[in-house]
Amino acid sequence: HDSIFVDSIHGAGAQGIEHRDNIAKTVLLSQTHIDRWIENGGNQHKVEKVPPLIEFPSSQQYTLHTELGIKEDRFVFGMHQGNREDIFSPIPLNAYSMIANESNMFLIMGGAQQYRRQAEELGLKNVKFVDFSGDAVRINNFICTLDVFAHGRRDGEMCSAALIEALYHGKPIVSCPGINMGHIEQIGGCGVMTYSVADYAMSMQRFQEDRLLLENTSIRCKEKYNNAYSLDTAIEKYVNIYEEVYERYGK
Repeated sequence: HDSIFVDSIHGAGAQGIEHRDNIAKTVLLSQTHIDRWIENGGNQHKVEKVPPLIEFPSSQQYTLHTELGIKEDRFVFGMHQGNREDIFSPIPLNAYSMIANESNMFLIMGGAQQYRRQAEELGLKNVKFVDFSGDAVRINNFICTLDVFAHGRRDGEMCSAALIEALYHGKPIVSCPGINMGHIEQIGGCGVMTYSVADYAMSMQRFQEDRLLLENTSIRCKEKYNNAYSLDTAIEKYVNIYEEVYERYGK
């Protein structure tokens, strides 16, 4: 019982375990996560914010345009998501249906079967579905294919690995609210958080039509990744936490 712990929490439920004396620090993923933690009784004096540690493939990235038969001049919206029905969001495809034409398309890797039914019900011709993959290289090649990461998730995000991947690749993000709102922090300056289907559609269209906006936002995405979400940045934060804990408890 003499051991001292640094706890890392990725869930969003009621907490408070770090009140134990041997929990020196509690690592959480975002400011939203921290706020929720404290509301649920967590100790604010032990909290540290570190995003998920995301490592990117060292191999050269390429797009899936050729594999999927997508013309290079098509503007591609899209997202990847686990094959889970409980996190389905109708908003991205509803919004896309308002601007869909032969100049653009929407790609979904994985995702609930409800997306496929929705695309059929909306009569969307320019939506393609790619099988879910846990392979990091294929996921990153999929993201390289996109011009804009069009995100939607019913329960929202605390700190999304998928959005970190989008930032790394310089893909502007359009999203919408969920139960958890940690993605506001991720998207800030790097896209648009929308609050209606019409606003979502308008934001998508603006990125397609305004090349300068797209390029400038892409630059900010990469800068934000490097400053806040890179693997090196996250590891450095952990090192600092452990050094602080050692200084306090290890001697």
